Amino acid sequence: MSTSTEVSERDELLKSFRDKRRRHHLAGVSIKRGLAEQIREMRSDRGWTQSDLARATNKAQATISQLENPDYGSYTIRTLERLGEAFDVALIVRFAPFSELATWVANLSPQDLAVQDYEHDSGLLPISGGIPSGNENGYSGHPGLSNTAKNPSSSALGVSVGAIDSDIRVDNVTSISAHRNWSTKTDVNTVRIEG
Repeated sequence: MSTSTEVSERDELLKSFRDKRRRHHLAGVSIKRGLAEQIREMRSDRGWTQSDLARATNKAQATISQLENPDYGSYTIRTLERLGEAFDVALIVRFAPFSELATWVANLSPQDLAVQDYEHDSGLLPISGGIPSGNENGYSGHPGLSNTAKNPSSSALGVSVGAIDSDIRVDNVTSISAHRNWSTKTDVNTVRIEG
């Protein structure tokens, strides 16, 4: 999708958001459809069947089928947490301004839906000598499940392991916070570690 198309789609969404009922309806639809599509894409990307995902989450296959149905929409946080654990991805649940929703929807791509698991997350910096290696042919995934998904390039890290202090160890994270420093307009992220 080109930038002009994305801007146009975003502008159209922002216009439709002027009506309160409509913007909340569209927000709900984006949650239901987005989650269903994301679950299906992550499962397919890993080469898993619905039965494989059912075993990994301790759910029935029929439940996985429901979760992948864009008309279902009755997700619980606990079920989403189980899915996150099975896929080895983070679950982020938060409130956001409608402008962010419009930008997210306008820029959404199939690659955004098939979130990479921890071992294949190219956005992670190596810790203690690098990211642990898994199955070189694809995802190591959940124990007991075989996978045939593609293996992303490890060169995407773009960081020399030698440039990182391999003695850094994080044992006890007691809090993580983020806030905006409005005087300098910069984001400040804080991780407090005890020990």
